[in-house]
Amino acid sequence: MKPANQIPKFGLYGESSFSPDPGYVHIKDLPRNESEYDWIIKPHRHEQMFQIIWIASGKAKVQLDVNHWQLQGAFVVTIPAGVVHSLSFEPGITGMVMTIADSLLSPSLNQRASRYFAGLAQTFRITEFDQEENLYQDLKSYFQGIKREFTRADEGHQQMMEWLVRAVLMTIQRQADHRRLLSTPKSSNVQVIDRFKKLVEEHYQNQWSVQEYASALGVSVSTLNRLCHQHFGATVKAVLQQRLLVEAKRHLIYTAESLEQTAYNLGFKDPAYFSRMFKQLEGITPSDYRKQNNAGLAFT
Repeated sequence: MKPANQIPKFGLYGESSFSPDPGYVHIKDLPRNESEYDWIIKPHRHEQMFQIIWIASGKAKVQLDVNHWQLQGAFVVTIPAGVVHSLSFEPGITGMVMTIADSLLSPSLNQRASRYFAGLAQTFRITEFDQEENLYQDLKSYFQGIKREFTRADEGHQQMMEWLVRAVLMTIQRQADHRRLLSTPKSSNVQVIDRFKKLVEEHYQNQWSVQEYASALGVSVSTLNRLCHQHFGATVKAVLQQRLLVEAKRHLIYTAESLEQTAYNLGFKDPAYFSRMFKQLEGITPSDYRKQNNAGLAFT
């Protein structure tokens, strides 16, 4: 007989044993009616499984090991394998619970992404979201996509779910980083650089001058150059040129537009000047770059 004080080890929703496939993903809506689970999931732990509970709206009580929280609003609770947890929900709760084989977080299966998910895999975490922010909308879309794939028999649906699971994990990590940055005072220099990067993305095609960027940021040209040297190892002009160069390469590789049209789209009034700048930065002409990098693309 099992000792009364022994915490049950669940496979999934009460199953006492479970050996998950490395690609295992399960998703389900949170209980919304009073008969389901009697509104309480008693303390238990999952072996070899990682759980993500998305609370879209409503109230819930969560216990993770010896810690207790009362949550109201939009939250994600991430629970690594072996963490004792219990949950209770109030009527009207909305959201989903997703359970995955913890091997999906293994560095051996996902080396490039493992550095992002290491923290999630090692300790439980509660991450708050703002429903008006883009990251929350991304999270919602990924969960809904996983739920759709879960009921499909289309070829590759398991792989699709795994990709979407990683998108969920990355979104949670981004939100955690975002909230940490919001709670940590930034130096005025870091704030200037953050605003500068946003302005570059908004106006690089308008060919703003260095002075225009400095004026928009409320700093001198010399100060902006100094900060760019500190953070990027380059002058403001060089940062702007590199941003234009990246976009020019995209146009040359992935579109069939003429070189003149590319120049105009990037804000150059003189296509010849665009070609000279490109060759100065890249070492070859735009036309030669296109020939070398779009092999197989039939541009006419």
